[in-house]
Amino acid sequence: MRLPIPASAPAAFPRRAAPRLRAALSAACAAAALIAQAPAGAETAAARDPIVAERSATALPGSGHSWGFAALARDGAELLLARRENGLTVYDTARRQALARIPGTEGANAVAAVPSADRLYVAGMDGSVIVVRASDRQVLKRVPLDIGNLNNMLYDPDSGQVLVTSGRRGTVSRVYRLDPACDCVRASLDLPAAKLDAPALLGPGVAALPLRDEGRIAVIDLRRMTLTRLWQPPQCPRPSALAADPAGKRLFVACRGADPRLLSLDADSGAVLASAAAGRDINALAYDARRGWLLAPSGADARLSIHDASRTGHLRRLASIGTRPWAHNMAYDADHGIAYLPSMDDTEVYPADGGESQRHFTADSFTVTALRLREARP
Repeated sequence: MRLPIPASAPAAFPRRAAPRLRAALSAACAAAALIAQAPAGAETAAARDPIVAERSATALPGSGHSWGFAALARDGAELLLARRENGLTVYDTARRQALARIPGTEGANAVAAVPSADRLYVAGMDGSVIVVRASDRQVLKRVPLDIGNLNNMLYDPDSGQVLVTSGRRGTVSRVYRLDPACDCVRASLDLPAAKLDAPALLGPGVAALPLRDEGRIAVIDLRRMTLTRLWQPPQCPRPSALAADPAGKRLFVACRGADPRLLSLDADSGAVLASAAAGRDINALAYDARRGWLLAPSGADARLSIHDASRTGHLRRLASIGTRPWAHNMAYDADHGIAYLPSMDDTEVYPADGGESQRHFTADSFTVTALRLREARP
């Protein structure tokens, strides 16, 4: 028996609308089923996105402190996260989960893996290098190097040596050459710089370092630990990140300042080959030789910019991908086309007296964003 509809009740859908409603509900259920089948923590990008094939974001536990740099190990199977007060975290890139947080690595600011020596070397905020045996993740010792924090590390497979850079200093900064054969420092070199940013390999046994405050780029011979070249490229008042194209003999430079730029330099002469506008406060670069893409993350803009650098003298912005605020450091797996971008949630407080603002990072908000990129189209 059908009950009559009171006059005050809303009118029912007309019969001709029912098939359309059923179709809409079926489509919604199908979409929900597809979402339910996606891996936890992952979001498959829509087919219409020509750049990103898949993205994921995984939060890791930890206190509300800042973090340093990241590096890849085991052919991209592991991501090494230097999380300062939270120590060194080993992250499984396939399962998207932390494998271990290594005790005794508190103060980790950067890390380099040396597979042939079964070593992980960790640059400490206390000026020491923490030596970790990679196979069982045991801390073996600390090697005191400097009076202040160490900023970065770079492993050169050709010489078998590790370059270690100091953090911000007065007018002179020091770089060290560490030998995995003895877990000891073999040589050092002083550079006329207040701040050394992350180095990049130009070729076998040759590294370039940005001298941010001086607007220069230093090129050093790792075997002899000598300064061989010192460039001051135009349009680059504050070089802050480097990436190299050894086959094309190019060095890419991120330049901070009022007019942020990306430069392509001749790796032999330092001459500018190309220039393009860039995002703010870039702290890392990566060059993907197979795709011909230059990747430049900006944590201030929460964007990952991709530039087409496939030809010498060519640098054109191809895409800009939304990331997260403070995603300013990056580790890039060029073999698999995956960019890893750590970040944290934060609150910035502005004092009533107009003094310097204070930033507070949120505990348990450390997030690894992974972006798997599509192959470049011809």
